[in-house]
Amino acid sequence: MRYSPSDCFETFPFPQGLWQTANPTLATLGERYHEHRRALMRQLWLGLTDIYNLFHSRDLTPAQVAKVSKKSAEEAEAGYQGILELRRLHRELDLAIRDAYGWTDLDLGHDFIEVETLPENDRVRYTLSPAARKEVLKRLLDINHQRATAESLAMDAIAPAKKKHKKAASDDTHPDMFSDSRYSPGSGARLSSMH
Repeated sequence: MRYSPSDCFETFPFPQGLWQTANPTLATLGERYHEHRRALMRQLWLGLTDIYNLFHSRDLTPAQVAKVSKKSAEEAEAGYQGILELRRLHRELDLAIRDAYGWTDLDLGHDFIEVETLPENDRVRYTLSPAARKEVLKRLLDINHQRATAESLAMDAIAPAKKKHKKAASDDTHPDMFSDSRYSPGSGARLSSMH
């Protein structure tokens, strides 16, 4: 699998107007989430994989944090609290994104969920409920289709005008080479000068 910006990022149906005006709530929450995660990684001296393995652990305990991080009980307790805070920030960010789309009617149902598409020995994730996940994907697909249709209609409206403009420009800049009788076949005007 390969990430392609033109296939994935540029066509993603972000909330309307997000590129024109930054959403300060999303920016603040995203920065807070990122900074907390960075500090937690440094505090426990763990990489992203280990942090998220702890994040998704249904039965997380300070002892589990101590085992993975090889930190003292006191440091592991602080790390445990940090993982719980990361989950809280994750929920808060998900809710803010939901709200940016105007989908306040949608209960995201965060919990520990078995995700069937993941390997059998590593399926549990702290994430949206299956019903919420399906609904989010359905709504994103609907927005994507609406925007693709609007873009296609806009292109169809522009195409005849562009074609007409292109033909007019072509006619003006490239006159018919036989329109001037001095150069028409049989006139001999140019041919005689070539000999």
